[in-house]
Amino acid sequence: MPQTNEKKKPVNTAPSFMSQVSDATGNMASENPNTMPNAYGEMGPLSRLILPASHAITSPWGSIYYNKKLIEEDHVPISEVVRHEMTHVGQGPMAVFKSMFSKEARDKYDVEAQEAEVKPRRRKNDIFLPTPPKKGVDVSPSKKR
Repeated sequence: MPQTNEKKKPVNTAPSFMSQVSDATGNMASENPNTMPNAYGEMGPLSRLILPASHAITSPWGSIYYNKKLIEEDHVPISEVVRHEMTHVGQGPMAVFKSMFSKEARDKYDVEAQEAEVKPRRRKNDIFLPTPPKKGVDVSPSKKR
């Protein structure tokens, strides 16, 4: 057998961007079915031109479009972006429209989605363990009886 000096190209085994989005979408939808988007995909060139600093956008009709390039450049976890945008889907179309015309509605719209990114992920069958006792002397004010 003749030997060849060909170098094998490394195989990229990392999951594709959209497969990661799909996995994160399925995970969150299992926790909150009312947040499932009608459709999702990558942002088009016009959306990226109009909203260049957005990691993703949610339409009033429940579709989510992701800015793959910006998410990868900023090293933002895809699961956080998906959770944020799916929270907007769960807020419903009226929340999207109200947020366009009212600063108070916009603040509420954004705060809810930002809080969803950092909430601890609880599952239905989680077992809550007792909190360990505090060590040391309790120096908090005592209650008078």
